[in-house]
Amino acid sequence: LVDKRLAAGIAAAGVLLTLLIWPGSQVVSDKDEVVRLAVLPFINRGLNTENQFLTDGLRESLVDGLSKLSHMEVLSPSRDLADDEEGRRAERAADRGRDLNADHVLHGSVQTAEGRMRVTVQLTRASDGVHQYSEQFDLPIEDLFGLQDQIVNSVVSALSVHLDESEREQMLDWGTTNAIAYERFLRGEFYYNQFSPDDFQRAIDYYMSALEADPGFVNAYHGAATAANNMAVYSGSERIQDLSELISSIHREVARIAPDSEALHSINEIKLRMSGTSQVQQEA
Repeated sequence: LVDKRLAAGIAAAGVLLTLLIWPGSQVVSDKDEVVRLAVLPFINRGLNTENQFLTDGLRESLVDGLSKLSHMEVLSPSRDLADDEEGRRAERAADRGRDLNADHVLHGSVQTAEGRMRVTVQLTRASDGVHQYSEQFDLPIEDLFGLQDQIVNSVVSALSVHLDESEREQMLDWGTTNAIAYERFLRGEFYYNQFSPDDFQRAIDYYMSALEADPGFVNAYHGAATAANNMAVYSGSERIQDLSELISSIHREVARIAPDSEALHSINEIKLRMSGTSQVQQEA
């Protein structure tokens, strides 16, 4: 597990570098294959024509962000599908992708209600219409630009995994099918491997954020428990108590969802160390 986590930390460094530089520069890789992705106009649900800029702006930002992924050719076709019903549009997405000679099609919808924005994003494989990825975002619209950046970052991170077979295999190997959870987990691994108090806290935050996206992600629970255990070395008694409670709650949750997991035994040992008890003492 140590070697695996170190490798994940190295991979996470690459992910972080990609996300940090994508707004301003092209990300380069040694992959030869070019992926053609068509980003269709999003459906404007419940928005009046004056607020169409919200829908258009999100699409433009997605096109810009995705264009900076390595070996990604992004197509931005006209608005001929924007007014279709969602079901009909989903059926036509693959056809439209084939017409554009695209490998994949990104499409979705935007609506607002009671001060919140709901954005649905779907990725469809053009060759056979298989849905490869979908995500729904429900966020307050107080900060439209911040909201837009958050959605774009999440979608770019997810698609960078879903459109790369080796990355997707690694994601599944770590125990999640949620690319956003995986990206947050990798960030946690990166900061965990920096071995400093501030970075341990950042790691815990990212692991817990990964669990928000995928509550069944056992390795994220294990990462949070391990980072909390290391954080305790640098903490006072009150903070140690908080970390101990966090580890106990993690232990209970993993025992509930994965009672046969090897990670549960490791988390239990961490829990016992935090309480001053050893595994041998417990067994006795």
